[in-house]
Amino acid sequence: METAEDLKASLRAFETGRDDIGWLGAGLFGERQGSVRFDLGRAAWVVLETGGEAGSSGAPGEAQRLADGLGTTLADLGLGPLPRGTGEAAWQGAPAELLFDEASAHLATVARAVAPVLSRPGHEVTATPLPRAELSRRRARGAYSLAVDVVRPLGPGATGALLALATAEDPARARDLARHPPKLVADTSPRTLTRTLRVGVLGELRVSGAAMGDVVIARAAGGEGWDLGGTYRKPARR
Repeated sequence: METAEDLKASLRAFETGRDDIGWLGAGLFGERQGSVRFDLGRAAWVVLETGGEAGSSGAPGEAQRLADGLGTTLADLGLGPLPRGTGEAAWQGAPAELLFDEASAHLATVARAVAPVLSRPGHEVTATPLPRAELSRRRARGAYSLAVDVVRPLGPGATGALLALATAEDPARARDLARHPPKLVADTSPRTLTRTLRVGVLGELRVSGAAMGDVVIARAAGGEGWDLGGTYRKPARR
């Protein structure tokens, strides 16, 4: 398995026949003959987080307010269905870095699309890559203003979503929620669950795209996402 340089690299390789799986689409300019589209559902959420250096601009609910204001800004980045924008995605804090994992081409693309939309004169936001270990250390200390990351569900339904998103903000708070879970409507949107968190949902990370007809993409046991080890190529007919 190779790491793609950016989101377009996978589609370009698929369309030209170098790869047999094209993630998040079918090709740059058109579908490859013999390919089949697939969508195995959500594997995670791509989120915007506010940290300790954000001050009052990082209050609970602010990350989701910013995310909601983006609207269809991220429509071409394979983040699932996006709601219409509500309000204005304007960062109100001091000039800040928007941190992301330098090893993730997808997060890099998201961060570089989000940063200029959040920026205002005197409140500039700059997309800044960091090694994963350093990003984790800064997030653990709260030594950042903004970051984008991936959060995976910890279980089915709204409760599993809330616990996962709360863990991204504060594992101790998530443990308290696990001991005393609130009563939630089964189909409560993750964007609603984050109104009291310093985490905002930007979109879904879906296992979708197109693959050649002899490649079988195995669905994860939980029903959403994929089983990498279970994916295989059908043997050629003799």
